[in-house]
Amino acid sequence: MDNIHSPQKRFIRLPEVMEKIGLRRTRIYTLMEEGDFPKCVKLGKKPKDPNAFDCRRVAWLEKEVDQWMDSRLEERTTS
Repeated sequence: MDNIHSPQKRFIRLPEVMEKIGLRRTRIYTLMEEGDFPKCVKLGKKPKDPNAFDCRRVAWLEKEVDQWMDSRLEERTTS
């Protein structure tokens, strides 16, 4: 696959999202629930065995977070 012509995808975890956009965890999840912020991606699978370790790690696609930031800037310039 040619990396020059295909955009790179990168997951970023919550601390990096918070640092990047300047919002706290609670506000990010509230915006997600309201449909105003990109949804997170679950990185682990739910185990079939209820006694097994359940990976609840989530991340966001950096590109989607960047697009959300761009949309905030567009709103600012059109207001």
